[in-house]
This record gives sequence, C-alpha cells and structure tokens, in this order.
Amino acid sequence: MDSHDDDKPQQLSSNASPPENVNPAGSSPARERPERSGTWQADNLLGLINGVIVAVGGVFVTTSSMVITVIASVAALLIALTIILKS
Repeated sequence: MDSHDDDKPQQLSSNASPPENVNPAGSSPARERPERSGTWQADNLLGLINGVIVAVGGVFVTTSSMVITVIASVAALLIALTIILKS
C-alpha cells in the first residue's frame, strides 16, 4: 500500500490567518460612511426642524403671547437658515 497525499484531509496550521475577504467569527463588516460634502442629511435636518418647533412651542407656552411667538418663530427660522446656509 502506498500512501497518497490526496487521500489525507488537509489540515490548516494553527497560525494560518483567514482569507482577507472573510470576517472572523462574531464580527460584523465595517460600514463605509460616505464623505459629507456640505449637504444636510435627513437626520440632521430633522433635528434642526424639531428644535425650531420645540423652541417656538416653548415660547408660546411660557408667554401665552401670539406676538412674541411670531417674533420667536421668525428668529428661529432665520437662525435655522443661517445654520443650513453656512454649512
């Protein structure tokens, strides 16, 4: 009987590293984040809009004055537009 290397199962050495395209067990692939090009993403814009709404609502609840609420609304919109246009 002669022994052939083809009949034996191949064993990996203990110091062999996994191929580059395979992630080790339990890890998730790294997510690539697109570079920001100065444009507003939906979550940032939504946060800014919600902040304006909360601020204007807070002014109305605090003062109960429609005139002051309108002034605060205009000021909040101007500040929001300035933030959006500067970035």
